[in-house]
Amino acid sequence: MMYVCFLSLDATASLTFAQSLTVFAMGSIAMIIPAPGAGAGTYHFAVMQGLLLFGVSQADGIAYATIVHAAHMLLFFVIGPISSIFVLRNKKIH
Repeated sequence: MMYVCFLSLDATASLTFAQSLTVFAMGSIAMIIPAPGAGAGTYHFAVMQGLLLFGVSQADGIAYATIVHAAHMLLFFVIGPISSIFVLRNKKIH
């Protein structure tokens, strides 16, 4: 998903899959740092810093981090309840 989101901005469209893995790893490490707000600030900062390594501006890095974070949250909020409904419907009673 990180690489697909790279294609959504002109500033990141030229980056490679390997570079997306680097940014992904930095964002993942930031998410495990104990911080209030489920790592929202640390994730955005780490992704922005990762993109700075590859020549992407700070503003574009924050925009990218916000797009990726919003896409993940939207996916969780849509798929989560649907999955819960399927699990509850298919739960076998012993």
